[in-house]
Amino acid sequence: MTTDEDIIRRFLNPDGSIRQMPAKRGPRLLVLSHIASRIPVGIELKESAVNEALRPVSADVAMLRRALVDEGLIERWPPGIYRRTATPSSMEASADDDRDGASSSHAGQQ
Repeated sequence: MTTDEDIIRRFLNPDGSIRQMPAKRGPRLLVLSHIASRIPVGIELKESAVNEALRPVSADVAMLRRALVDEGLIERWPPGIYRRTATPSSMEASADDDRDGASSSHAGQQ
């Protein structure tokens, strides 16, 4: 059986940068949740601080911020204040939906 760690390793390079963003929602949520762990829970951060935390993962920090907000892993308030939320309860169910599949986009590429 494939573990969550196996899935994360499949899509991230050894240095933690994104090799490939999963196309299917379950694996994508696992990878995004792992990436979100770089941001402290419940602390309000400026966009620049979030970018700094995400930059080692991908040069496209805007894409990562949007994905994290879209999946409810971080919240955004004007003017560019972010806060990491607790992992959404829907994540566990979605992660079980499909544990395979990758998109053809390479988020770590510049």
